[in-house]
Amino acid sequence: MHPTPAPPPSILVVDDEAPVRQTIRRMLEHHGYLVEEASTGAQALAAVAAEPPDLVLLDLRLPDRNGLEILRDLSAHGYQGQVVLVTGYGTPEAFREAGELGACAVAQKSFTVEQLGALVSGALASAPTGQEADRVVRHIDRHLKTIQGPQDVAAALTVSVRSVSRHVKQVTGMSFRKYLLHRRIAAAEAHLRNPDFSIAEVAYEVGFRRREYLSRALKKARGVSPSEYRRSEHADGTDGLQAPPTSPEK
Repeated sequence: MHPTPAPPPSILVVDDEAPVRQTIRRMLEHHGYLVEEASTGAQALAAVAAEPPDLVLLDLRLPDRNGLEILRDLSAHGYQGQVVLVTGYGTPEAFREAGELGACAVAQKSFTVEQLGALVSGALASAPTGQEADRVVRHIDRHLKTIQGPQDVAAALTVSVRSVSRHVKQVTGMSFRKYLLHRRIAAAEAHLRNPDFSIAEVAYEVGFRRREYLSRALKKARGVSPSEYRRSEHADGTDGLQAPPTSPEK
């Protein structure tokens, strides 16, 4: 059996100006990347929680939050991809702080297709390579809908089932099953903030085969049903990533 070809790198473009996002999207798609968009910091955090991209192109000035604040949140909640801060107004102080917060590059918005391609490819190339454990965890994060067990990850990445479980434990401190459930719940919470999704659709999108399974998992983890969670989110207006547990599984 031939291994499944690796998909092209995924990029999240975060900018409040639709024409800017669409222009950057066309440039990136010209280079063969998979591109998603977000217009606010809240949308960006929800998108990363639902399906972490390889790289985030993050505008410094957003209507709801400062790009540096988003950088802090991404780092605090364990995002392992690359971040490039893009701005037309940055100061040396902001550039320095962006680097301290984990941005791999800072770029002005006035770039050509070739310059953007070089910027992105350089950022992706600077990511740690050869780290099979991170590769395993990233694959789980991106395929929540279809993964049922470590054997699915092993088959897709042509590694052993035992190594999949070992790598997940190494990176997250959790067993495979516990981490998969944790990520499904976090992704479900992000989707539940979007009223366009029914609860059954949310369950399907994050890998629960039935709505009841999502209800049971969310109730156990958060003490609320999906409907109650959705009502509470609309009531208090909270957004963002759910922080993963910091202590290893006992």
